Amino acid sequence: MTVREIMSAPVLTVGLGATVSEIADKLQKNRVSGLIVVDEAGLMVGVVGEGDLLYQVARPHLPPHIEVLGSIFYLQTPGRIEKLMRRITGTVARDIMSTKVVSVTEDTLIEDVASLMIERKVRRIPVVSEGRPVGIVTRGDVVRSALAGAIGQGEKEEDAPAQSQDINGVSSSVD
Repeated sequence: MTVREIMSAPVLTVGLGATVSEIADKLQKNRVSGLIVVDEAGLMVGVVGEGDLLYQVARPHLPPHIEVLGSIFYLQTPGRIEKLMRRITGTVARDIMSTKVVSVTEDTLIEDVASLMIERKVRRIPVVSEGRPVGIVTRGDVVRSALAGAIGQGEKEEDAPAQSQDINGVSSSVD
């Protein structure tokens, strides 16, 4: 079985200039955890996901403060806070995307995709044709395919006569 049979298509993409806000909105509206980043020609140049956004939120370490006798004292200056917020809101896909992306073609075997996911510790792999994204395959897609195959295999085995083997290695058919 090949990726073509289990991939999701069409694939969701964003451009290099998509803002963090636009990326977050598209992820949330489509209930996905990652998007493919494409250049002006529609070629895949990276991926951006929830983890990349989480890093942007966590990285600034919003200002700690202390409260003394009912007054709040910030340990960072308002100018620094404003600078951090501008950096977050001015961030675009190009700044946070992962560029070392593993991709496959529609003709890649599902077993090979499963191996890649395990080796590279990735949850999803873009499917490309001539550098352009045409789909995406997730761990869930691979697992569902494997389970469907196992169930289908089990049904085929049920139709065949059962075989038993005694301790001496003699086989017999059971109807």
